[in-house]
Amino acid sequence: MVVLLLITRNLSKTDVGLFRQSFALFSLLQVVALLGLGQALTRYVAVFRADRDRGAVVGTVRSGMAIASASAIAVGVLLYAASGWIANGIYDNPELLTPLRYVAFAVPPAAITMAALAACSGFRTMRPNAFLGLMLDPALRVVLTAIAIGTGAGLTGVLQAFVVVPYITAALALVWLAVLVRGPHVKPRFASREIMRFSSLAWLATFTTQGLLWLDQLILPLYVSPAELAIYSVATSLVVLATFAMSPISQSLAPRVADLTRRGELRRLAIAYKAAASWMTRFALPFFAIIFIFPRPLLALFGTGYGVGATVTVILAFGKLTDVMTGPCGTMLNQAGYNKLALYDNLAALAINVGLNFALIPTYGLRGAAAAWTVSLIAVNAVRAYQVRRYITPAWPFSEGTPKALAAFAWSVLAALVVRELVDGSPRKELYIATPVVFAVYASLIVALGLTAEDRLVLRDLLSVLRRGGRRSPRPADSRPEPALVTEALAVVDDEPVVEPIVEGETTPARLARRLRRRGHLDQQPGTVDVLLDELVSPLRYDVVVRQQFFAFLDANVDLLDEFGDLVIEARNQPYYSWYRDIVIGSRTKLLKGRSLDEAFADQVERVLAVRARFNPADESWGELLLREVPAGTRTTTGKTVGPRFVPVDGCHRIALLRHHGRKVLPAGSYQLVGDKQSVRDNTALLIPGLHLTEQEYLDFLAMGFDEDAPDGFAELVAGVALRHPERSAELESVISVDLPLLLRGYGSTANRTT
Repeated sequence: MVVLLLITRNLSKTDVGLFRQSFALFSLLQVVALLGLGQALTRYVAVFRADRDRGAVVGTVRSGMAIASASAIAVGVLLYAASGWIANGIYDNPELLTPLRYVAFAVPPAAITMAALAACSGFRTMRPNAFLGLMLDPALRVVLTAIAIGTGAGLTGVLQAFVVVPYITAALALVWLAVLVRGPHVKPRFASREIMRFSSLAWLATFTTQGLLWLDQLILPLYVSPAELAIYSVATSLVVLATFAMSPISQSLAPRVADLTRRGELRRLAIAYKAAASWMTRFALPFFAIIFIFPRPLLALFGTGYGVGATVTVILAFGKLTDVMTGPCGTMLNQAGYNKLALYDNLAALAINVGLNFALIPTYGLRGAAAAWTVSLIAVNAVRAYQVRRYITPAWPFSEGTPKALAAFAWSVLAALVVRELVDGSPRKELYIATPVVFAVYASLIVALGLTAEDRLVLRDLLSVLRRGGRRSPRPADSRPEPALVTEALAVVDDEPVVEPIVEGETTPARLARRLRRRGHLDQQPGTVDVLLDELVSPLRYDVVVRQQFFAFLDANVDLLDEFGDLVIEARNQPYYSWYRDIVIGSRTKLLKGRSLDEAFADQVERVLAVRARFNPADESWGELLLREVPAGTRTTTGKTVGPRFVPVDGCHRIALLRHHGRKVLPAGSYQLVGDKQSVRDNTALLIPGLHLTEQEYLDFLAMGFDEDAPDGFAELVAGVALRHPERSAELESVISVDLPLLLRGYGSTANRTT
């Protein structure tokens, strides 16, 4: 927008019209050159990372970038060769020849930049897009354009600045992508057929989407002068500026949609979708309030003579407002795999737009083009929102905060009207006074009407980013993909929480160090011996048995899987709910992230359903199972003395699924050993009071960990271990000394305690 201000205030309307016409062609040719690989790279990099398939990630990035680069160079060469025919034969305007040739040099690096940044988004980080696309690129354009105008280079200097910037951003984007891809050497796996099939449809869908934005600026010059086109392009840019939040939020959401769709977690997807649409709307509404009330003084900021486009601006604003209120429905369709449907929508909308342009522009000029654009946007977004609800997730793009935002919008419009009536002065003075008033009224009412849980979470995360200066902890390239911050906040759910035991006397640095070791998977080594699953679970991890019981509950209630609400209600009566309430959450209510306990538990159930759906016990590829080998004399968090034995660190749901499917042994090489000097977690002692285990249930569980058959009493178990495993008697006695009082407290049992 700053570049547009510079050129409109320093160049003639004719030069501005020529620049905007060539820029419209540039925007469409970027899409043509990219071949739809932008969305394909984002989707498949995210999908293959979710599958932990590094070879496919590397192959996708290499093949996608090679194809995009070759296509971009070919498009640039063809445009340069055809520029004379386009300028003289189609538009009958020789002055257009030079801008078109500059565009031919700008298309290849611009398309390569888009492909590289799209691949970076697949790694679920928005930093490259934010820094290069939203910060560096516009900053360089402003600086170089200002230099060109300041030196009197005119339109030629502006075009030269326009060409230089994409070469800089392309080089930096490729370097950034290389950093994200780096990691252990693997053989690339190329899923070219699947990716190209997706990209071919995405290509047409994206072209039709961009066609809705730019084709009118290529059709208008057939009927109006470049000076009139300049007015229309300024009005369009002003309206698009009001929706500045749409692009970054959509880009943040894209890999999340691909990931959640792949996992089948539709409830979390619906939350992310509605929250994204709500925030797009909230960011845009105060800007639209200003546009609707002060279109003429806004246009006058761009120079003399642009104010005549006020009516055009208001017409365009109505269309764009519907676009922003329906949210990222196009992104949802594409990233969820419904790119054919998105293509048909866009083709229909483009046909409507082009048809109305040719029908209305000859009679109504700029207003006809604006009306065509608005009708097309309203039609396509209404259809997309319905399709998302029907085919992807049963949700409309509206949340609890949407009516509050609309109420705040209505009052801010009223405030703008009051200022316009009360201020006695020029329209520009009215604009300057009304703008802060509108934003103050809008923001105050948004807060006064109440923030939802999603609102509080997003604001808290944004404040956290400001405090950290945007820094986030590094993660290894082969670890679980990290969601982009904005998307993570919008989803209002996290990955399965890492339960940290409360260790008496443990310092904050020690806690942070342990968390980094576990989450970063540092100092890990492949397991070299087979591990008995029974002895891995017993005596310290009764929570794994609880998870196994929950999988059995799901198998026994298949009819409830299609009625998620009923399933969650029934699940609250299972021991799994007690484990989640007492162990996962406990006193750490910050893990709820603004949700109620029942809402958080519903998200947990959905995650478990996704794990269950993906799990295949036969292929022995269960993801990273992390174990720890503890020596004799190791103290637990509850005071037990155990060891030597293996204990689980991460992957307990998968261990429960293995036991549920009848597996007895965890083979060597199927798990990783990690080092940890902190106290070993003992969830059994924490669960006994809440679950009210009977004496026999506890004995059966305890016997598993000491290679014993189910005993009739404590005396029999102790005697059996002393006879067959005397080296483990002290460990058994220590375990019983802690757990037995908990059983006695719950039932007043007269169990024979032999220690």
